[in-house]
Amino acid sequence: TGLALSTEGMLEGMPTTTGAVEFTVLAIDAAGDSAVKLLSMQVNAPVDIATDALPDGTQGQEYTCSLEATGGTGSLTWTDVNSDLAGIGLALSTEGELTGIPIDTGVITFTARAADEVGSVDEVVLSVIVKLFYICGDINGDLGPIIDIADMVYLVDYMFTSGPAPVPEEAADVDGSGGIIDIADLVYLADYMFAGGPDPDCP
Repeated sequence: TGLALSTEGMLEGMPTTTGAVEFTVLAIDAAGDSAVKLLSMQVNAPVDIATDALPDGTQGQEYTCSLEATGGTGSLTWTDVNSDLAGIGLALSTEGELTGIPIDTGVITFTARAADEVGSVDEVVLSVIVKLFYICGDINGDLGPIIDIADMVYLVDYMFTSGPAPVPEEAADVDGSGGIIDIADLVYLADYMFAGGPDPDCP
């Protein structure tokens, strides 16, 4: 089992398998009196963080994600090892909940640690991509409540007269193709605005 009982009564070692371990202990004193007892213990698997990727977030929008781990003994305690999340709007709770409102766009990388009650520890480096907040079809970037003719004019200007690009460009990919912004997006937007076509469907 990887464990051994010394003559002084110390049970120690490094378990090599998980599951129940049973053994019989014999204790004898100097006068020859003895006692025997059957003992058992459970060997649990070490802590293993199962989460290896995190969903993207959006700047200024609520974010929540639960980190998962297997194994361990007792409850797990989670920590942001190097405090990389400080000041960016997200925080990792001791229960493994990553929550908050991201302040800036970009890639947030941190090291998450899960530790059990008897010293088993696992760590993993995780990243969250924080995207710019946008309204699909709001091509001129005014974040207005409606998509209007100004958005179409902006798209035409961008496509045919080298006007400024939408920020982000995903806001103009209204046909949901996930590809380049092309005439299909312009037709899709015109259909939505003037012919009762389907809602913009950005990636």
